[in-house]
Amino acid sequence: MADVPESMPSDGTLKVTFVSAYAGTAAGLTAGTDLSCYLTSDGFDPSTDEATVVDSRLCSKQDFEQPGRVSESLEIAYVFNTIDDDEDEARQTLQRGTKGFLAVRWGLDYDDAYAASQEVDVYPITAGVQRKQKPEQNSVLKIMQKTFITAEVQRDDVLS
Repeated sequence: MADVPESMPSDGTLKVTFVSAYAGTAAGLTAGTDLSCYLTSDGFDPSTDEATVVDSRLCSKQDFEQPGRVSESLEIAYVFNTIDDDEDEARQTLQRGTKGFLAVRWGLDYDDAYAASQEVDVYPITAGVQRKQKPEQNSVLKIMQKTFITAEVQRDDVLS
């Protein structure tokens, strides 16, 4: 029987930080706004779609394909607290039209500080409208928000 590779649990292993400017440094992310504990457990929803270029040839009975344009999107959902603005950083930080970067570190314990040689995905964004969600029994108040990707997403960028 083949060895089954170990998997990484997702709970508590994602860190999401907003910065107005991204310099690729651990110190820069440490100084940013940590949104991780505001995001709901299903509130980080990145999506990538890659178009297909059809490559038909006169001499062939088969159509071939090439990779086409890539489209990135990112929707987030987070809790909010209107009682204390100091504890409502996600809503305060991500006002509609706010431009910046969401840096996302995968697979390390949330409590681990940012450090050189760690990898992050970087989403250059403009924040969309904050959409308050309908209240639900036995739940908390939430906001959903589309972020508009404004430049190429950097995957696995190594921090210095």
